[in-house]
Amino acid sequence: MLLLALSCLTSMLLSDGAVVVTTTGPVRGKLNRDHNVEYYSYEGIPYAESPTGALRFKAPVPKHAWTEVLDATKAGPVCPQPVGQYNKTQMSEDCLILNIHVPITGSGELLPVFVFVHGGAYKTLSGNTDVLYGPQLYLKRELIYLSVNYRLGALGYLSLENEDYPGNAGLKDVLLSLKWIKANIERFGGDNKKLNWAKLNYNVTEVAGTAHSDDLGYQFVTERTKNLLNDIDSRTRRMVDVMITLFTNFIKHGNPTPNGYEGTKWPLYDREGKYLVLSESPSVGGRRPQARRLDFWYHVYQEFEEYINSGGQMADYN
Repeated sequence: MLLLALSCLTSMLLSDGAVVVTTTGPVRGKLNRDHNVEYYSYEGIPYAESPTGALRFKAPVPKHAWTEVLDATKAGPVCPQPVGQYNKTQMSEDCLILNIHVPITGSGELLPVFVFVHGGAYKTLSGNTDVLYGPQLYLKRELIYLSVNYRLGALGYLSLENEDYPGNAGLKDVLLSLKWIKANIERFGGDNKKLNWAKLNYNVTEVAGTAHSDDLGYQFVTERTKNLLNDIDSRTRRMVDVMITLFTNFIKHGNPTPNGYEGTKWPLYDREGKYLVLSESPSVGGRRPQARRLDFWYHVYQEFEEYINSGGQMADYN
């Protein structure tokens, strides 16, 4: 009987250790041990009301508070998208959730925070860690890893330029999730003054992170966002402005530097091998070091034809 009581008490202690009370309500995570890292995960935490019915296509509404402990031990739904990486049973419009993974360090200090906003051309994938991206690499570096789901495709970006369909709901989802994170991350042991926000293959501060640097730029250049993120240096700010301008021009005109663009023009690529060097101050570059090797491919067929016409023969490898 005593052993049973001790067993139940231990179970309760372990379970309670994974409960965090957020500004919207308590959530229960689970302890994980894999890839030589030990961490707590809290998955499927809603940061907004379900964007359905009257809320469809609109800006997200912050999640109303709950009182019962939310089970955050398994992945939540992904936002509707073409069947591929996910099937229809995994999708739901009620998909505005985030996932938090907290390494166990024993240091007692607040940890830097890495927020991952997934790529997928604004129409596919999710922040769930079950398909492409796992948190272990960042957890080993003693970073708290968060990922966010946001509306995709027409549900996220349809705009008719009116109140019913204002557009960019997906970007507004990300902004609301960032506000939730800023308000709650210290409850998970994170330092909200060390909040790094990224997407895969883009360096925001010190962590590699984006498949779509334009999304980062859209968020960085707004007045609403700058107070939620670490300050970025002037060179990074100029680089963001350059990338956003080139990307937007390409979408609108089919040319990153169309007529009327006041900066350095994107040069026509030809045998001279000129190209645009992307930096905070773009410039035109000359032939690259490997240009000599590329010349082989420019001339190989011409030289082969001359070889055959002059009486040369192909080697017989049969």
